[in-house]
Amino acid sequence: MPRRFFQALLEEYDRQCFILGMFEEGRMVAGALCFYYRDSLMPYFESSLPDARTGANDLLYWSLMCHATERGVRTFDFGRSKRDGVAPARGGHLPGGSSRRPSRITIC
Repeated sequence: MPRRFFQALLEEYDRQCFILGMFEEGRMVAGALCFYYRDSLMPYFESSLPDARTGANDLLYWSLMCHATERGVRTFDFGRSKRDGVAPARGGHLPGGSSRRPSRITIC
């Protein structure tokens, strides 16, 4: 996605939207575009570099959950998650034709 797309989202949603990045040796190795909605935090776009084998994704999600609790958010919404570690793009599916399942946790 072009940078202007993310800038437009940040401008449009103001305090309900933010980007968190994880850096290693000065370069971003993982990041997430997140939205607040009611009492939930939703990391909507997440990505990491293929060679980032440092636990950057784990630290990213942990940091997001800490940020959410500091703001008083009660639910962390993972959106729709892979089942059995198989991504839909790789042929994963659930009974009834759905390839993903909802995943939410209460964090406080």
